[in-house]
Amino acid sequence: HLTGPLIERVATEFNKLQFYVTRSKGHPLVEKVKPRIAVITTTLQYSLEGSFLSGLETGNTGMLRQCLRTYALIDKTGDAEALFRQYVVRPYMEQIINEDFLRRHGGDVSVMFEQVLTFIPDKCSVLGSITTGTSGDIVRGYDFIVNAVFPEIVTNLEMRVSSMFAPGNPDAFHKKYSIFMRFLDAFEQCCASQASVRRLRQHPSYMTIVGKWSLPVYFQIRFQDIAGSFEAALCSGLSSPTGPSEFRLLSSNSLWLSLMHCWNDSIYLPTLTHRFVKLNLQLLSRYKTWLEDVYQEEAARKLEHSSDMKQQSAIPDRFSNPSPTGIGGDQRSASPKTVFTQEAPLRPPITTSQIVAIMSDMEKLSCKLPELFESVIKPKLCAVGFEHTELVKDALQEGLEAACECKPKFWSMVTEDVIKKCSVFLTQVNDIPRLYRRTKKEVPTKPSTYLSGVIKPLAQFCEDHSTALNEQQRTEFLTHVFAALSQQFADVTSEVITSTKKMEESLRRLKKARGGEKEKEKTGGVSDSDKIRTQIIIDIKSFLQQMEAMGVQPSCVDGYGKVTSLAQEAESDMAPS
Repeated sequence: HLTGPLIERVATEFNKLQFYVTRSKGHPLVEKVKPRIAVITTTLQYSLEGSFLSGLETGNTGMLRQCLRTYALIDKTGDAEALFRQYVVRPYMEQIINEDFLRRHGGDVSVMFEQVLTFIPDKCSVLGSITTGTSGDIVRGYDFIVNAVFPEIVTNLEMRVSSMFAPGNPDAFHKKYSIFMRFLDAFEQCCASQASVRRLRQHPSYMTIVGKWSLPVYFQIRFQDIAGSFEAALCSGLSSPTGPSEFRLLSSNSLWLSLMHCWNDSIYLPTLTHRFVKLNLQLLSRYKTWLEDVYQEEAARKLEHSSDMKQQSAIPDRFSNPSPTGIGGDQRSASPKTVFTQEAPLRPPITTSQIVAIMSDMEKLSCKLPELFESVIKPKLCAVGFEHTELVKDALQEGLEAACECKPKFWSMVTEDVIKKCSVFLTQVNDIPRLYRRTKKEVPTKPSTYLSGVIKPLAQFCEDHSTALNEQQRTEFLTHVFAALSQQFADVTSEVITSTKKMEESLRRLKKARGGEKEKEKTGGVSDSDKIRTQIIIDIKSFLQQMEAMGVQPSCVDGYGKVTSLAQEAESDMAPS
């Protein structure tokens, strides 16, 4: 058994001997001394092993330094690291990394990893002081933390607590994986240099343990949970959320919750960032498809309903075309059999409130998604070193804009419905001549009653949906409706003005033929035609005033010029007072 300086001297001579043997390979003398070389090798390794373990046990830095120099001299640094792993690291890790330890600590893997980390300052500090640093007596070529400690940790994790890697329970998996990644960060902090950290990350055991975590399986489970709940909400149609929500539809609320869940700290994992970004885009795309389906179904339903109404109106009355019967035949026996066909019931039509809810939710999403990106998504992207965050922002914005492309279609449904309700009353403009022609009524001073009917559906709509529509949406809606009503109002008013002119000309010719005076009424000498024109002027002014009272600038409405020109035309046609 060799000891002290003798080991180092023997190692030096042994190193020379190995060099000569290598250079003289195949020489008879070399073959003859090979058994003696083997004995020297065994004795040297045995002596080194004993001295090294003794030095570890006693903390004798001088002995350890000499042993490590000797191992390096004979190019056996791996043997020293293997000895440290076998006799020091393994017994400690086997006591800590096992199922019994976890059970005693309530399954909390963080306690286990904390105990693992305490090994490094407790057991590796002496070797670290010898093998790392800048002093001249440092023995280089060793990395006990990377080559001895970490591989033993990995081996024990794989063989003794393999249940830790099971992805079946996503919440537990997320917690354990997050703790493990924090452990890796802390372990890297224990490395002596950046070069040591690089060696750690390139070590086969590092690749092995990172690959043990079934991240694709975990994401698939999360995907099914998030996308599944969102899909269930879409299947519920246009129902409202059951609890408090900023959104008016369950589908929109579910979309928002799904987007946020992707980045929730209890679900999101940095290594899956790209997958969660993709899932966000898929959710927006699915919402877009759902909105398109809702619109198409409603459009088809309206078309089908319109077709049914036309068919019903085309069916002749049963009394107008009786079925003929044969001579002497029985009419009852000749009546055709009635065939009943069972049809699927029509889907309930979308209500105006539901369409407004869709519009309100789109607006809400347009405001909240950029906020979510800036406050939550962008910091997480930066944390994983992703520099091109604007690309993700643009992609999300593009997905949102695509989902909102159907907004004008839904708006047209609402505006058409309101315009239809309002325009019914505009036909009463045609009744104005009847009210003043040969009725001896006073000159009008108040607007016609039909105008309140025109405005009432519009005012009722704004009142019913005051909380759902913001000021911009309300103004855009009113401007669009008033533009359509102005056009219809102008058309029917123009017809009345024209017919009044024609009637006035006819009466003038008739009176002229009879040699009578110009048409005058007892009430101040105002003609019936001028009363009609006066009523039209009052109605136009009242219509524009009510438009302005609802917050719409008349001059910004298409058709405003046409309506005002009709008032001017009616005024110019009146006889001078």
